[in-house]
Amino acid sequence: DGRGVGWERRGKGRECRGIGAVVSLVEEERGRKGHIYTQMLPPPSVEQARALAHFREGKNVVVTAVAGAGKSTMLLHACAAYPDDEVCVVAYNAPLAAEMNDLLAAAGLTKAAAYTFHSLASAVFRLCPDDNTMYDLVQEAHRGEATPKKFLTPSHLLLDEMQDMRDLYWEMLNLAFDLPRTHTLVCGD
Repeated sequence: DGRGVGWERRGKGRECRGIGAVVSLVEEERGRKGHIYTQMLPPPSVEQARALAHFREGKNVVVTAVAGAGKSTMLLHACAAYPDDEVCVVAYNAPLAAEMNDLLAAAGLTKAAAYTFHSLASAVFRLCPDDNTMYDLVQEAHRGEATPKKFLTPSHLLLDEMQDMRDLYWEMLNLAFDLPRTHTLVCGD
């Protein structure tokens, strides 16, 4: 492409010129040629490929990028990297979570699910329609008065729109997951 950055076919993978990293497509890594998620996702950008390579190595990753840079697409790539593992995506609002669930379903990534902070609290504790209820739940949990009705134990936790994170939401995440032991990718503006 004349700019020194692009994709070339190399054996079973694709070499990303410009950073010298080999980024294999998921279906090639898993032997699932032609799987639907590889057909619907554009190849990752150089920056996305770099972050995804670290995530695939088992490292926790933080990504900051401007709106429209492809953070949601990168989250889909991260889910596709682990199609046989449970993946939990936490989005800031209901429209983002619904869109992510639609994309995950369309991609055939059945072990991944997206939640909002409130729907996550509802799944783990009890109905949590707003921040006031979440505050009460967190306080009750700290006092030992609220216990999880369901334990979510995803292998991978993906957090979207983290620039909008509130302390209350972070406390809920700490109650819902064993964060120090959960493989995490964090995205935000």
